[in-house]
Amino acid sequence: GINAKMKADSINYERAETEGFATITKNRFGNIDQDEVYHWMLNFVKDHNLNVQAIGYDAWGTGSFIRSLDELEDWNLFPIRQGARSLSEPTKFVQDQFTEGNIIIPDDRVLKACLSNAVLTDKDNQLLIDKNRSNLKIDAVDALIDAMYQGMLHFTPWTNEKVDKNDVFHGMNNDQINDYFHNDFTF
Repeated sequence: GINAKMKADSINYERAETEGFATITKNRFGNIDQDEVYHWMLNFVKDHNLNVQAIGYDAWGTGSFIRSLDELEDWNLFPIRQGARSLSEPTKFVQDQFTEGNIIIPDDRVLKACLSNAVLTDKDNQLLIDKNRSNLKIDAVDALIDAMYQGMLHFTPWTNEKVDKNDVFHGMNNDQINDYFHNDFTF
């Protein structure tokens, strides 16, 4: 039951649910209701008028959930390989963003518990989060890092806007640069 789960995880899920940071499953066996998660996600996107660019996911155990999204929504879905090779860069990004104060979290007891359970490890110069004991929860941190797998690229300007302002190409897009060479230089 929920009391045993709260004791095992050292997280007060009932209070987290009251605060809006968790939903306690109504499944009599304590299993996550994939339909409930699916509808919660659709409602969250609709209620917040989000323009979903892509959904990255850990493919383990998500078969029917992802199939439902793929069939009913026109969203770019992509699996994220779990492991140091794939997640080292977003893990470092999340670490840096917390250190620099760019990630601010609400008073979410579940996320805070997961963050305090997460241990940063170094495997062949690749960062990865883990936990010291198997019964500790770090799922929310895993989800945060998965979200940053592609999300961290959103904050990187990939145009030549990064160029020095004295550069002749500053502020030009690729078409304007091509026109510059085609129109201004005759060979």
